[in-house]
Amino acid sequence: MFLKNVKIMSTLVGGALFLSNQLVAQETAKELYDENCGTCHQADGGGVPFQQPELIDSIKVLGDKKELIKFVMEGTVNSPNMDSEWGNVMPAFDYLDSVEMSKILTYIRTSFGNNASPITEQDVEDVLKEQS
Repeated sequence: MFLKNVKIMSTLVGGALFLSNQLVAQETAKELYDENCGTCHQADGGGVPFQQPELIDSIKVLGDKKELIKFVMEGTVNSPNMDSEWGNVMPAFDYLDSVEMSKILTYIRTSFGNNASPITEQDVEDVLKEQS
């Protein structure tokens, strides 16, 4: 009986650690978003009218993964395709590593009521390879 209880406790502790690690990973993505994107796009993803676009139900956010990765890496500072309705340009976030980029982009694709597939570290790495 003692060994059975130990096994049950071990399983419960292991499950709790797994959930705890998942929450930490999720918090890290939110923290990365807050640090890098939140000032302009706001904590709720609502953006600022005529300055920064909202991320809620955004075609760019929910659309093609590769295009979103490229867009965030390159920003719009020198982009001839910048949407003129937005007053501010977006800086390039090419200083983020592929893990940070995948976490932020997955966060915005799955937060604020968005329900798009995640962007993996490999997705980011593939775009980086294409650009080099």
